[in-house]
Amino acid sequence: MKPYDNSNSMGEVSKPLLRRVGLVTLMLGVGLAASMPANATPPPANSVIGNQAVANYNDASGAPQTTLSNLVETTVLPVGSFTLTPNVDKSILAGQTAYMPHIITNNGNVPDVFDLTLTGVFNNAQLPASIKVYADNNADGMPDDLNAPLCSVTPAATTAMTTSPATCKTASVPGGGTAYNLVVAVQSRSNDVGNVAKLWEHYTLTATAETTAIYATGGDVKTVTDKVSIDTGAIFDLTKSINIPGGPASAATCTVASHAGTDCKVARYTLTYTNRGGAVGTIRIQDLIGSAADPYHTDGMAYLPGTAKWSNNAGFLNDDAIAATPVVEFSDSNGASIYYEKLDTSAVIKTLNETVKVSFFNKL
Repeated sequence: MKPYDNSNSMGEVSKPLLRRVGLVTLMLGVGLAASMPANATPPPANSVIGNQAVANYNDASGAPQTTLSNLVETTVLPVGSFTLTPNVDKSILAGQTAYMPHIITNNGNVPDVFDLTLTGVFNNAQLPASIKVYADNNADGMPDDLNAPLCSVTPAATTAMTTSPATCKTASVPGGGTAYNLVVAVQSRSNDVGNVAKLWEHYTLTATAETTAIYATGGDVKTVTDKVSIDTGAIFDLTKSINIPGGPASAATCTVASHAGTDCKVARYTLTYTNRGGAVGTIRIQDLIGSAADPYHTDGMAYLPGTAKWSNNAGFLNDDAIAATPVVEFSDSNGASIYYEKLDTSAVIKTLNETVKVSFFNKL
């Protein structure tokens, strides 16, 4: 017997080993493809995903060799998924129009069109003067063009309302998480009143995907409920905007003390609030900048002390701590005044439709 038979030992050992290596590599490839994050953007429908294992080894003579598995190809099927948000609750004065903004987000992997219907739960004696649905492409919560609604709706109580045109629909919305913004405008009359709780009207907005076959059972229909109240007191609208500088993010070493450095970026937040109600009112605003509780993910940012301003006032607001009796910082000729504290802002607006702004500077 030979003490070492190279051809026999390598021939008998290496072949099963190669088969095992090839099998393991292929299984890993399949496992990686299946472990995509749940929130990953789905590949477009009808795209082809290929999977092929590769095994690199040295043969009996020590020469490098490469073995490929069979190529496995999978065609991605169209899958539908979308959301409709949010429920909106808004107060108006009698005779005003309530603008109710909504977002349809197409999370599927194919474009789709969504049909819109409204079902009313209205007081028969106080049906809205008109209801119209508009596109809101710039996502500012207002119609893009008041003269070009997606449809006009005939108000009715407790039933599905008819529209003109007969089918009210969105434009085609691409998949992959694309958002389509729309606004429902509900016009009240000057003599409309709310109930004891000030509620005037409410309705259900339904969005139905046109390509129903690609959705899971029930997944092609989403609804929200809007409520409109008639009020006689102060009614505030509040918007928040941010002016973000371009370029790369600030260096990790940026702090409040070092923000003047050339590699530190500063963003300006502006809060704009308007009293469009029928009486004087007080608005309290808390802006959670740099907090883990902030739903807008501003953690990592920090307020720069002494940089808050009210409207066009030349001075800056004091960063006082919260006190039982805040000190008035500024007042204007209309009698409006602002109380500002580092963790809270309060303002009294005494004229109708007056707009004021508070700006905060924050480190990016």
